[in-house]
Order: sequence, then structure tokens, then C-alpha cells
Amino acid sequence: MTHHIVHKLWSFSDVNPGDGISYFDDVTEFVLLLFINMELENVEA
Repeated sequence: MTHHIVHKLWSFSDVNPGDGISYFDDVTEFVLLLFINMELENVEA
């Protein structure tokens, strides 16, 4: 499951590599979204 999520996230970061957003920015945003998603799952449970 984790491998699938990581692969999907990295595929998003390759969509527009020339748009001025670095991989560090991508990773920061992905981690933030991951934690928000985990919190939402905990609230719904």
C-alpha cells in the first residue's frame, strides 16, 4: 500500500517539472496532505 501511495505522489511531482516548484516543495506539500488525510481518517473513525 505504501509503495503505491509513494509512486502516485512522485508521479504528480513529474507533471510540471519546469513550473518553478522544487522537489522539496513537492515533498513538503505531500507530507502536509498526508497528515491532513490521516487526521481526517482519525476524526471519521
